[in-house]
Amino acid sequence: MIKMQIIGNIGQNARVTDVNGRRSINFSVAHNKKYKDSEGVEVETTLWVNCSYWKNADQSTEIAKYLIPGTKVFVEGIPDVKLYKNKDGQQSVSMNCMVTQIELLSAKKESDTERTEEREPVIREMIRPNQSSAPAGPDGDDLPF
Repeated sequence: MIKMQIIGNIGQNARVTDVNGRRSINFSVAHNKKYKDSEGVEVETTLWVNCSYWKNADQSTEIAKYLIPGTKVFVEGIPDVKLYKNKDGQQSVSMNCMVTQIELLSAKKESDTERTEEREPVIREMIRPNQSSAPAGPDGDDLPF
């Protein structure tokens, strides 16, 4: 199994699109990395990861309204690396994540001038495997213990 986990900030408002009876929530997450180069100068780089969170038509896409710029998130999913030619015709790489779980790590932002002492609850969503694909236990449940 290959899995990736990202903690970072949302880069732009999430977009919900309908594709063949399913919904896709698309957003990007920026992960900042700081290090010192060989001369001791602090360098900061940003890795952008494009994320797609697929839902069935009957599932809620409510979480998309919380995926706004600056919101800190934890995302887990399956990596999907794509090669493409950029506008200069050079080979480039795009890092993508097919999301299986997302957790908001910061509260929904109020306006910059307003501050609230009360934080909103953490919102977690996870895609659960299809129950029919998991072997059932002796009493009919899918738990191995």
